[in-house]
Amino acid sequence: MKFINPSWLWLLLLIPGLYIALVFHEKRRQKKFEQFAKIPLWSTIVPDFTAGAGLAKGRLFLIALAFTIFALARPQWGTHEETAHVTGLDIMVVLDLSNSMEVEDVSPNRLKKAKHLVRSLAERLRGDRIGLIAFAGSSFIASPLTNDLEYISSTLEILGSQSITSQGTDTAGALEAARRGLERGAEDTAPVPDGKTFPSRVILLITDGEDQEGGATEQAAELNKSDIKLYIIGVGTQKGGPIPMRDADGNLHGYKKDRKGEPVISTFKPDQLTALAAAGGGKYWNATQDEQEIEEMLTDLNALNRTEYTERRYLVHEDRFQFPLAIAVILLFLELAVATSRKPAKLLLVLFIFGSFLPTQPASAESAVPLDSYFENRKGLEAFNDGKIEEAKKHFGAAQAIDPTRPELEFNQGVIRLQEGDVDSAVRSFDQAARLSQSNPQVSGQALYNLGGALSKKGDVPNAIRSYLGAISKAHQAKDFQLGEDARKNLELLIQQQQQKKKQEQQQKDEQDKKEQQEKQKKEKEKEDQKSKENEQKKEKDQKEPKQFEEPKESRKRQFRSPKLSPEDAERVMAELKNREKELHKRLKKQQGTSSGVQKDW
Repeated sequence: MKFINPSWLWLLLLIPGLYIALVFHEKRRQKKFEQFAKIPLWSTIVPDFTAGAGLAKGRLFLIALAFTIFALARPQWGTHEETAHVTGLDIMVVLDLSNSMEVEDVSPNRLKKAKHLVRSLAERLRGDRIGLIAFAGSSFIASPLTNDLEYISSTLEILGSQSITSQGTDTAGALEAARRGLERGAEDTAPVPDGKTFPSRVILLITDGEDQEGGATEQAAELNKSDIKLYIIGVGTQKGGPIPMRDADGNLHGYKKDRKGEPVISTFKPDQLTALAAAGGGKYWNATQDEQEIEEMLTDLNALNRTEYTERRYLVHEDRFQFPLAIAVILLFLELAVATSRKPAKLLLVLFIFGSFLPTQPASAESAVPLDSYFENRKGLEAFNDGKIEEAKKHFGAAQAIDPTRPELEFNQGVIRLQEGDVDSAVRSFDQAARLSQSNPQVSGQALYNLGGALSKKGDVPNAIRSYLGAISKAHQAKDFQLGEDARKNLELLIQQQQQKKKQEQQQKDEQDKKEQQEKQKKEKEKEDQKSKENEQKKEKDQKEPKQFEEPKESRKRQFRSPKLSPEDAERVMAELKNREKELHKRLKKQQGTSSGVQKDW
């Protein structure tokens, strides 16, 4: 047996106190009545009076009150199976983080306006999953598809142009990354039953339109062929503006310049974005101050097919509050038959009416578990506690096959795989468990904590640090202070190890550089010694051989002597050679061509 509203049970502590007060009141009333008449005369004076009727009435009232409180606590026992149908959209937001998004031609700047648009969209979604791709010269998945809007909001806060070192604007690469993210999100869901289809998939690109890499239109056409809608919101003005350069504290220290020293003016290209949206089978909007484009986009999204793409069977606990409530009603009628005053009964009837109209809450995740999966998981836990790893693995696998989207089952698989030494599989399991349990910070925090440990063993320190930070955040939400403290300690230890590793690598690099410098100096010295030796040998050889007459250098420069050519002929030959040399230089210049343009990094 379990209770949905157990806090009501605290009222049961009042029942003994009320009963004591009732007994005290009845005894005091009888004593006052004895002062008026002796007990043997009561039946003569008041024929309808029954001694102890008031106490009996009070007992029935208090028992009825106790059963009413019990009913308000919503007891549950017994179970039945229910089938839930899952529908929705998958939306991947592609956010431009290039330097040109820092331009302040819209208030406060292009990037902050784009972030506000994403938040406005996420707040209006109902039941749909949303993911986030950040891009500039390269792209990465900032958030996989999720229903956790808090995670999306916190991820947006930390994103900026400094989040990507490779600057530029590779829109085609970002669209391809979004497509892969949508496909991966589809693979993470439960298998699609026969006759069902995946929900509509949408990519929302938010950018200023400066695509410097090319290929975006072709990629948009490929998305359209894959039944992925491409919507675009352009942020900026056609006038554009210079790109501000700020330090880590946000202080302005100038504007970006190209390699020629000229200020870079980032322009907004809505025509290109309109053509890109058309190629992707979607629509294009300009970002406005009142954000009316979000409402128009939601109207389009609501028209898309939120397909029912899976069914899930759940074990639901039965509500049994009707039984204590019925007992309370029967006791009320009995109390009315005995009591002389109906005011207490009326009070209880009001309480009964209030309780009968309480909204029935849906079963929580803990109370809705597939039956077969529950028993298999239970067997797996018992085997794991007994040290029977293979048997536990078998039962956990059977439970997960029944309910593949339950995060606790994926978490258990990760523990088993880590126990077996399969770190890569453990990383995948913990990552999957963390993403499936976004709405359950307790499970999500434990999954991220174990994911950090597995990534540390794998040597992926940056992602391990990111996982521990996520575990600390989830522990704070779940108020699990022990988990948060453990994650913080591991994070500090990991950072210290990383710093020590970098220090050792720097020392090794310095030693290697020093060794290479010494070897270089040694080779140069050997080369100089060899050259000196050759010069000495040459000098000795020249001393042994008889010297021949050499024409003075000054004479060779000024005259051209030949036994067959006259001085006039020699001058004509030299002039012809100079002309040919000039022609050769001209042809070489033509072959080299003009130099390439300045590479853009905004």
